[in-house]
Amino acid sequence: MYQILIILPEDLCSCVRMKLKRVIRRYAMAQWKAQIPMLGGITVSVLFDDEYERLRWNNPVFAVYVSCFPFAGKHEAMIHELMSEGIPICPVYLRRDVRESLPSALMHYQAIDGTGDFRSVAQKVMSAAMRCFRLVGKRKIFISYSQREGKEAAFQLYAALVQKQYKPFLDVCEFSAPCVFQEELEHELMDCDVMLVLDSGANRESDWCKREIALAHSAATGIVLVTSPYAQGALPTTLAEQIMLHAGEGSTHVPIMSLGPVRVNEILSRVDSIQARAYAARQKRLYDSLCVRTGDNSWVVRYDRNGYHFYSSRHNRLVYPVVGVPLSEDVYRAEMSYSGHRYNSYAVAYNGFCLKRAWETHFDWLSYRTDIELINL
Repeated sequence: MYQILIILPEDLCSCVRMKLKRVIRRYAMAQWKAQIPMLGGITVSVLFDDEYERLRWNNPVFAVYVSCFPFAGKHEAMIHELMSEGIPICPVYLRRDVRESLPSALMHYQAIDGTGDFRSVAQKVMSAAMRCFRLVGKRKIFISYSQREGKEAAFQLYAALVQKQYKPFLDVCEFSAPCVFQEELEHELMDCDVMLVLDSGANRESDWCKREIALAHSAATGIVLVTSPYAQGALPTTLAEQIMLHAGEGSTHVPIMSLGPVRVNEILSRVDSIQARAYAARQKRLYDSLCVRTGDNSWVVRYDRNGYHFYSSRHNRLVYPVVGVPLSEDVYRAEMSYSGHRYNSYAVAYNGFCLKRAWETHFDWLSYRTDIELINL
């Protein structure tokens, strides 16, 4: 059971509070159902500050502090208790004039702009919660484009993604050794849940573009196609969403693809909508590979404050899955999750094709220095 605690503004009257709780619950649950990775058994409970005593401290918790009026100190003790327990707190401001009227303990936190409609605010909050619960990916986006025709649009989208706290990867460096360059790109692509393809038409002739899409398919990476009106035919893609540009947004001459603010926002909205579904597909592929590898279909999903795990009752084995490129930090987090439990074996499972040789060498070295088995599926 995942728990989301909403701390509402202090000076709300009871009738407004009741209506706000009803609206927040409805939108929050709708966004959770729309975005949650479907491995089964994942439930969420939305609680409010007047239901604080119902919080179960042994389950994962994500707190949201809603700022609408200047802070009066009513929730100060609650905030400090949450922070002392290591519970992440996300501030949301509903009015720009009180943006700085947050509790002092939260002043340095990155706040969510809640001045828009409830649907968009709920989406932002639930996305932040699922990132905190490690139920969605690392917000890494791979931008695929043609240097000659898509560079301007690529930089526009890169800047917009950074502003929305994504981690876009854009090929802007020149490597002296092509093999190193290709290895780097493939490694980065394996760590992204979404590939954003600027489909100008000419890029379809590129062998590298074809390989990128093939790799994205192999890794179950989501694809958002931004297609020029002059591109002929269709790219063969799965788990993809397509945005067709109009005449004037694309041309057969340089510069080719130039995007207006409305179009950029539409593209980012598509990236938001596909990311969780793509991550869910990658999770499911990792889970299925684990079942095939072990010949054991009795694996179940377990959850704790450190995220989700796979558990096999047949072998009394716990496996910590890592979608994308695993890090030493993942091994450390797994060790923290397993401490105090008695299982026959522990493991970190990941899918390691197309990773950099230096990274694979490091993980081979790490596998000899930990009690946790590292399974490359």
